[in-house]
Amino acid sequence: MHIAGCIYNSNSFEELIKSKEMYYDLFNNAKDIIYTHDLDGYSKEEILRLKGGDLLTEESLEIASMFMQQIRDNEDISVQPIFEVVNKNGDKMFLEFNLRAIIENGKLVAIHGIARDVNKRLQAEKNILIFSKAIDMASDGINLSDSEHKISFINESGAKIFGYSQRELLGQSANIFYAEEDLPNFEENVIPSMK
Repeated sequence: MHIAGCIYNSNSFEELIKSKEMYYDLFNNAKDIIYTHDLDGYSKEEILRLKGGDLLTEESLEIASMFMQQIRDNEDISVQPIFEVVNKNGDKMFLEFNLRAIIENGKLVAIHGIARDVNKRLQAEKNILIFSKAIDMASDGINLSDSEHKISFINESGAKIFGYSQRELLGQSANIFYAEEDLPNFEENVIPSMK
């Protein structure tokens, strides 16, 4: 009986080791930064004097202080904050943080976090805004319609051409641009070519 228990426990122990190795592999190969921050606490001045890797810029440090206070006050953080950090080379980058309080005996003792590099995403969003602004400021009329031929976007020039405001045209059928006698051509030729 005792030998059977040892064999069973030995199999469980081997499975535990395998499981531990898989989790280590998962964490070591993650593209995100996974960390635990204990709350022994640095002052703002101490953090700014540190020469480590992912330190917050002064502006982000103020925002992080507000989030830390929310966590200390046991408030739910519904937004994933984005902070600007300075890496070891002195380059600045943006990281998005997912934070979770670690509470022991009713007291906040640490914060688990996952930080994701969002520089490429922010640059893409910036490019989309620039592109969108360029389209909106174009002198030619540009409009987009959905699969039901409802106007989902029209630039300012396009709206002015037809004597409407952009707001008036959004959601309207694209056939608003055609005279009654041109609607058959629109339905027979324009709509099929868009499909």
